[in-house]
Amino acid sequence: MRFGSLFLLLFLGACTPTVYKLKGNYGNGNFEQATTKGKEQVWSNLIDFFAKNGLSIKIIDKSSGLITSEPTRLKWSIEDDKGNLYDPNAWVAVAKMKGMNGQVVSTAFRVVAEWNVRVKDGPNGSTLVGVNLVNAQYMTGPAGSPYTLYTPGSIHSTGVFENTIFNAIK
Repeated sequence: MRFGSLFLLLFLGACTPTVYKLKGNYGNGNFEQATTKGKEQVWSNLIDFFAKNGLSIKIIDKSSGLITSEPTRLKWSIEDDKGNLYDPNAWVAVAKMKGMNGQVVSTAFRVVAEWNVRVKDGPNGSTLVGVNLVNAQYMTGPAGSPYTLYTPGSIHSTGVFENTIFNAIK
């Protein structure tokens, strides 16, 4: 009985895909930019941005300058063997998962996260806007049975979404 249990454990462990680390350089995930526009104008532009793009707001606190989105589906991509994204316009990079034969065995779906946007006073009368991705997760579905798999370091923001926000407030 013990041998059978050990065999089953080893067999199931061998079927588990390997999550490969991302090769690309995605920074530390904290994106910040200054603008010469006042806080009121930046705040108004951010609210417009969220509304126009269908992003639901979970927390909005003007006194602290914080907007947090509800969990949002993200445009994502995996990397090629050189660390370049297949879709350079993706908001996040998701790590590849490969089976024992080295082939990609599953792809991510339902990639979601929340966005934190912080507006605060900057130097010389400027306004600083910081954007970061939090609570990122995704689902995978090898062999048609979905399960949640999120390994720290296996999903990173590419900066595309953040730059879209920065362009909207300029």
